[in-house]
Amino acid sequence: MAMEISDKKIISTVHAYQKMMERSISKEDVMVCIKEGKIIRKYEDTKPFPAYLSSGLVNNRIIHVNFAINKEENTIVIITAYEPNPELWDETYSYKVKT
Repeated sequence: MAMEISDKKIISTVHAYQKMMERSISKEDVMVCIKEGKIIRKYEDTKPFPAYLSSGLVNNRIIHVNFAINKEENTIVIITAYEPNPELWDETYSYKVKT
């Protein structure tokens, strides 16, 4: 399930920005993952906003992006972004096999 994001304001937590820089994941990579990737987790009861985990192939690497949606302000909040560890995820990077 891809997500339409063109009409939404995108903001990032300080944590997300720091982790993206450490992991060489650009804002553009994050946007592609959200827009074209697959939502693999829905956390609709999280507060203050529903959150999601998206998985996508971006620039020949799999990345996961955890983000929340503030519908009232039409905003996407980037929580974190990372490359999933292949030892912890199945071959599709959609299901965690180890914790």
